[in-house]
Amino acid sequence: MRGFIRNLACSICKSLGGTPPEVPTLEQYDRWVRSQVGTIERHEIEWGELVKMLREHEIEPMLTHRPDYKKRYVDEATLMKMLPYLTYPADYYVAELEIVCDDYARWAAADARRIFHVSGVFEVWGQTSLGYHAFNLAVVAPDAYVLWEPNACFPFAGELFVRGGGYNYQPDKWK
Repeated sequence: MRGFIRNLACSICKSLGGTPPEVPTLEQYDRWVRSQVGTIERHEIEWGELVKMLREHEIEPMLTHRPDYKKRYVDEATLMKMLPYLTYPADYYVAELEIVCDDYARWAAADARRIFHVSGVFEVWGQTSLGYHAFNLAVVAPDAYVLWEPNACFPFAGELFVRGGGYNYQPDKWK
């Protein structure tokens, strides 16, 4: 049925003098996004060092095992180039379908891995001025991390900030 509707839509467009734009494959989209960001220099941090660093900031891991020995991260300047592709439209949020803040954080972490091959981006949960919330944390050095809000409905979405900072985000657990 879907093929029939697509063919009908194409026929109508052609009869009106145009053709619908080709929908890119996921691979084509990923290549395009990487071309927009440019060269990415990745660094590594060992799992134990990552856990230690975040525990020093009172952020506990939700995982009790080591999924990978090393995590790859980028510096803050490179992360800033990636952020527009890791921040999602507010209209994806649908509370009654339970598509909520943790989904946004999960999408950003997964897309960082899938598109940019950067595994040092994580979902985090913690207190904010609006209550308990999920958002993202990215390692940017062996001893530093930054936070951001992946839901574009927030006025500061897609900006990097530090724990507490002007937005009062206080992460306490991560995965």
